Amino acid sequence: KINGGIDYLADNALHTWEASGNVDASYNDNRNTVITNAVNFLQTADNYDFSNRDMRARDFSLSTFHDFKLKKDSWNMTLKPQFSYNKKRDNDETVAATFYEEMQGVDKEMVRSIYTLSDSELRRALINRNLKNLESNSHGYDAKFNGETRVKIPGSPDAMVFKLQSKYSRSSSFSEELQDICFGEVPSSSQLQHQFTTERPHYSFNIQALARYYFRVPIGNLQASYEFAHTQTRKNSDITALEAFAENSMAEFTPGMIPVPDFANSYTSKLYKNEHRIKIKWAYKKKYERGKLELALQPQFYFEDQHLFYHRGETFATPDRAYLRFRLEDCSVFWDAKNWFLRASYKIDQTAVNLVNLVDVRNTSDPLNIWVGNPDLKNSTTHTVNLTFRHAPDKKLSQYVSFHAVFKDNDFVSGYRYDSRTGVRTMKTYNISGNNNMDLYHSIYYRFGPSDAFNISNFISGAISNYSNMIGYDADPAPQKVRNYALQEDIGLGYRTEKCLLSVNGGIDVNNTHSAGVLPTRLNNGVWFGRLYGHVALPFNFRVDSEFRIMKRYGCIDESMNTTDCVWNATLGYEINKGVWRISLDAKDILNQNKGFNYTVN
Repeated sequence: KINGGIDYLADNALHTWEASGNVDASYNDNRNTVITNAVNFLQTADNYDFSNRDMRARDFSLSTFHDFKLKKDSWNMTLKPQFSYNKKRDNDETVAATFYEEMQGVDKEMVRSIYTLSDSELRRALINRNLKNLESNSHGYDAKFNGETRVKIPGSPDAMVFKLQSKYSRSSSFSEELQDICFGEVPSSSQLQHQFTTERPHYSFNIQALARYYFRVPIGNLQASYEFAHTQTRKNSDITALEAFAENSMAEFTPGMIPVPDFANSYTSKLYKNEHRIKIKWAYKKKYERGKLELALQPQFYFEDQHLFYHRGETFATPDRAYLRFRLEDCSVFWDAKNWFLRASYKIDQTAVNLVNLVDVRNTSDPLNIWVGNPDLKNSTTHTVNLTFRHAPDKKLSQYVSFHAVFKDNDFVSGYRYDSRTGVRTMKTYNISGNNNMDLYHSIYYRFGPSDAFNISNFISGAISNYSNMIGYDADPAPQKVRNYALQEDIGLGYRTEKCLLSVNGGIDVNNTHSAGVLPTRLNNGVWFGRLYGHVALPFNFRVDSEFRIMKRYGCIDESMNTTDCVWNATLGYEINKGVWRISLDAKDILNQNKGFNYTVN
């Protein structure tokens, strides 16, 4: 990564105006490899995915930002223009396979040469093998402008605020993708696709205007604002492709073939949206002899009017929708006493349907994941509940408890019909309820010993998550549910003085996942961990920081990921002129064992 730029700041003696900003340029060259092992919960028989993705992304960007402020006795003004340009070049290679059975020790070279290996066990369990190479080039720019004026009302504590925001984005890209797909052990059939995609111009324009009035009411403070937002977006995607098919052998391109337009997957999309927003914010604060009370209520009303013009192949669609959307940004009660506090809040939000998903089209640009529209979609609603409690009777002891829950009605999910013979998913967006999650967290911290130099701490949390979807196994999609339980525990002991900090802690992170559908599938996954940390101030202004961690993973689908890793980081520092200057030498992952690991359920 290379980065450089210029910052500036100018001010006058009376501080009635100020100007600041920057010009920044950067270049990034990132290489990344992601290996994924996954189990797909299906109605009749689960399957298992392996993929190895090697990526390289080169990105150049140039940006500038400026902030101009005028400050007067009765009004002030802020102007913030900014502009950015970026150019990207990406290389992406994916080697993937889907199996009927759980396979161990699979790597990308085995998948790439699966039809020539002597290991017939892999081929017998194979549903499909997919080799994909993608190269893309893109460039674009963004221009933004924000302006704000605040005016005091003469002879009144009231005030008014006016805002204007605008944004324009434009981009173009070209990509070339080669995809080689084989089905079955023989292979029973195969498909070779060479695809060229040109997307230009993609642009979006947004402008927002806001007027807000601050005024006092007999109880509390009240803000009322009106906002208007207009958005335009346009996308143009043109695809040309070379395709070859074969039965019981590998597909090949024949001499003389030339790319032909793929009219069924090329499209033009234009969206126009107008939003009228009314926002009200009421806040009440009052001090009592035993504590302080705060109340808040923030209802918001959105009237949205959307119009879409969509053309794909022989499909011409013009869906539009006008509706009133309600949002409760905050409804909360907060009580703060001398040594404890309690806060409870509730939020509700509605998410509008993406009009493109309402168009009844069939997207086959990815042969393994075919997308179709759903004209029957409805808006979704999300409810959020938060409870927080803290108790600190003295400086030695403190504890904290929190509860968080999210409930979704008519959530948008990407369900699909699964073809067990080929592994092809015909995907569609559905409305479904039941994607809910709850978590509870508790921490306690206690100091003891001479000068309270020692401390002991414990952090524990538990979560329950429900994932609902629509999945069909060689049949029409039906509701499918997966539930995940998570438990985290971390206990530690520490010692702290003016020149020394030492700590040791350990714990466990456990996940239990099972399908609530037809199959009684169950997965158990977790990590045991321990950590030693030390910070010591040495003579002559030197200091040493060192951290040693050990992690033992278990329950991964691929046994090669169930490893025990040790990570050691250390820093040697030196301070000059009482800390005004600091020089440090960092050593990261001295043992060269650090591995990234993610466990997700969706």
